[in-house]
Amino acid sequence: MISPDTQQPSPERMVEILQRKLARAETALAEAETALEGRMRELDLANRELLVREEDLVRRLDLQNMQLLNAQRTGGFATIFGAPDEPFQSSPQLNAILGFPADTKLTPEHLISVLHPLDRNRMMAEATQFYSNLPADEDHTFEHRIIHPHEGTRWLRWHIRRSSGDENRLRGIYGSVRDITQLRANERAVKMLQLRAERRVRELNMLTGELEAEREKTEMALAVRTRFLSTMAHNFRTPLATLSGVIDLLEGAAEGDGDRRKLDLAEHSVERIGALLDEALAESEGQSDSIALFAAPLSLHRLLDQSKRFWAEVGSNQQGEMSWQLADDLPAKVVADAVRLRELIDNLCGFAMEEGYGGSVAVAWKGGLSISLTSDRMGYELARGSDALQDPQFRRAMHLVEAMDGEVTRNPDGCAIVLALETAAHDGAGMSAPLRTAAGDSPQVLLAEDTESNRQIITSLLEKIGCTVQTATNGAEAVELVSKERFDAVLMDVQMPVMDGEQAVRTIRAMDGPASRTPVIGVTAHSLQEERERLLAAGMSACLAKPVKQSEIRAALTTALAAGAGAAAGDQGGSPLFDLVRFRQAFEALPTHFGERFLAAVKSDLVSYGDALTGALEQGDREAADRQAHALKGVAGNVGALRLLGAVEKFRAPDADWRGAAAGDLAAALEETYQGCDEAYRVLIADQ
Repeated sequence: MISPDTQQPSPERMVEILQRKLARAETALAEAETALEGRMRELDLANRELLVREEDLVRRLDLQNMQLLNAQRTGGFATIFGAPDEPFQSSPQLNAILGFPADTKLTPEHLISVLHPLDRNRMMAEATQFYSNLPADEDHTFEHRIIHPHEGTRWLRWHIRRSSGDENRLRGIYGSVRDITQLRANERAVKMLQLRAERRVRELNMLTGELEAEREKTEMALAVRTRFLSTMAHNFRTPLATLSGVIDLLEGAAEGDGDRRKLDLAEHSVERIGALLDEALAESEGQSDSIALFAAPLSLHRLLDQSKRFWAEVGSNQQGEMSWQLADDLPAKVVADAVRLRELIDNLCGFAMEEGYGGSVAVAWKGGLSISLTSDRMGYELARGSDALQDPQFRRAMHLVEAMDGEVTRNPDGCAIVLALETAAHDGAGMSAPLRTAAGDSPQVLLAEDTESNRQIITSLLEKIGCTVQTATNGAEAVELVSKERFDAVLMDVQMPVMDGEQAVRTIRAMDGPASRTPVIGVTAHSLQEERERLLAAGMSACLAKPVKQSEIRAALTTALAAGAGAAAGDQGGSPLFDLVRFRQAFEALPTHFGERFLAAVKSDLVSYGDALTGALEQGDREAADRQAHALKGVAGNVGALRLLGAVEKFRAPDADWRGAAAGDLAAALEETYQGCDEAYRVLIADQ
């Protein structure tokens, strides 16, 4: 009921209100239609995009399926899936593996039908175990054989898993199967190869053991042979030393040129036998290429004349003949190692005259000594396809040429050799004067020699050059005499009973007082550089090889007496500072006026290489330091600086403390060598 006071709107007002409501409704309807149209467009666009993505996904799935199928075909495996109340599913490759047509819809019965009869019962039992007892949700592997309709027996390997749901209910079975026939064949082949390899290893181990045993036997045999050769060399050299000494003594009593020629021939023969012994020992110890040279002035005419007469005598006995052509302009004296030069010529002639052949030797001076050998044997050897270098004498000759830095030209008729020798102004003048000490007295010499004949001969040689001699028959007697009496020098055989020469010299060097500095000259029958270096390291002042000659004894004693009480030999207890003989030979090989210049050059090299070495050590440059040490080794070798040589060898050793103790020892040896050069030159060269 409307209050009487309430006024109802007029009809016009009501129309206006209704029109406004209608306008708002129409606006809302238009907006709704616009929004609906937009949503319809968005939905259409989304549907289109979804269709495109669905098509793309289908394409990608098809591509991946194709790739998976290709991979299965390539890898020779297939996939399977089975679920309760659903058909058995497998990839197409399983048809090929089992041998069924591609369009066959496979079932478990197809698989059972191709099982190999020998594996059927086992696989049926394992299938029961798989479904009932084996853990679910784990991979299980089975292998068995099938009878392929086209390929016969094949091996398959299954990796399958049983997937379970609630209350351990079976949800499905999935896995893969692969044809492993070739893989098993490969595995069997590998296993067979492994077995064969193991058998071969056992055989090789057995053979290695046998080879090791044979190697030990061979080494023992070689050691026995080496000892035999060493002993025989010593036994040969003992009478050779006596014979050489007798020849030296007879030379002083020779009457007429005829006697002197006979003695020259005998002397040459002794030297030839000694050289052959050296070659045999060097070959036996694998040191045939290690040839030490000790150059000194020599009479070239006398050496060639001796060789000529010797091979003329040999030719008359062997029905061969050597002709000689000696140039008129040959120098009277040259600087060379007389023993090695004579050995070179002897080996060439020996090769040429072997088996009754002959030849000719032409000697000329062409800026050096030129020796040309022509031999029918060379042509014969080359004609039958053999290598003349296989002949021991020719091979030794070539080694000697190489050691002398010579050049060789070979031809079908022989060879031409050029040795870069220098002429000399002197070759040891004053050899007839008796030896005297610095005080003008006759030298007191102790001779340690166990062979009676050698004692008599060497005693005569020593007395002939002015020495007063006392003898000992072994090293122990020599040590006792040195400890009680004063000697100017000791001439000591290396191989003696009771105490050998090496032990004796070590004992002498360990004594107290002046006796420890007595010069000791070793006399060895082996004449190998390795032994010579060992004896010098033991404390010997010099080392001579049997058979020793009077001239060699005189030169060694002269050097030892000039050195005095160890002035150039170094302090007691250490290695000698210089090889006295080598130091003297280095300067005697030069013209007199070049001596001081050579000494200055040696000292300059010691300083320059020493400074470079110090710089390399400060920079930590091992390679540069090694180069400078190598250069120092060359300088030290030129003058026989034994202590410096030893320090260099220790410094360059792979395990050396090259920036510590080894470097300190090298620096000390370098300083001692530099300081000792002047004194050694004075007593060994200038004052002589």
